[in-house]
Amino acid sequence: MRLSVALPLVLVALAACTGTVHHDRPVATGPTAAYVMVDADKLCKLFTTDCTKKIAQSYDECLATYKAARVPSICTDAVASHTCDSPASELDVCFPTCTGIDATCDGDHFTQCTASGRLFTYQCDSFCATQQKAWSGICGTTYKTQVVPAPTCLCN
Repeated sequence: MRLSVALPLVLVALAACTGTVHHDRPVATGPTAAYVMVDADKLCKLFTTDCTKKIAQSYDECLATYKAARVPSICTDAVASHTCDSPASELDVCFPTCTGIDATCDGDHFTQCTASGRLFTYQCDSFCATQQKAWSGICGTTYKTQVVPAPTCLCN
C-alpha cells in the first residue's frame, strides 16, 4: 500500500479510536449551527494585557470563557482586524447586546444573555471543559440529580 493511501486510513482509524466523536449527542441545527470558534487568545490579550481598557478577568479566566464561545462567522473578520484603538462596538457582531433574553439550547449550543447585557453562545463540550468536567450530552434544565432554573449545558 502506498504511503499516500495508508496515511489517510491511519488517520481515519485514529479518529475512530479517540472517543471525541459522539454520534448519539445532539448537534446544533438551529440559528447557531454555523457558529464557529472565536480567536480567544487574541481577544483575551486585547481585553486583559495589551490595551489600556481592560476587563476584570485575568487572561486565563478570559481564555476559559472565550474558548467555549461560538460566534457567527462574520465575527472572525471583526476579531482579526480589532486593535486597541478600535471601538468596542466593532465586536457587537460577535456578542450582540441583549436584555432579558431567556437562555436557550440548540443541540450542543447554549445561548444566554449575560449580566453584562451581551448575548453569548457556548459549545457544550467546551463549556463543561472550562469546569474540568465532561458534557453529559444534555442541554436543558434536568440531568440525573441536577435541576437548574434555566437551560444550560449540563456537565458530569
